[in-house]
Amino acid sequence: MAPRTFPLIATLIVCLTAAAFRSTDHASSDGQLLYEQHCMRCHGKDGTKGFLGAKNLQLSALTDAAIIQQILKGKGFMPPFRKKLTANEISEVMLYIKSLRVKE
Repeated sequence: MAPRTFPLIATLIVCLTAAAFRSTDHASSDGQLLYEQHCMRCHGKDGTKGFLGAKNLQLSALTDAAIIQQILKGKGFMPPFRKKLTANEISEVMLYIKSLRVKE
């Protein structure tokens, strides 16, 4: 593991641990605002838009760690956000994305 990667991973682990104690039913307004700013144009307001192959976030079964990795690294047409968002902001977006999931 590269030395510069360790602090980011450690920060994300702390954020994930804190996030585990929150309910995804009450995602923060910060996560929603960040989602609307960075994600909504492709994923849509409710996560179902699918522009340029964007996945339907309501049907996503990705783990917290997998969501964070996709936000950090990007995928397909989705750009990486590791230089645009802080670890805490990425955690907030992840929580908001989980709140979009269809409840069974």
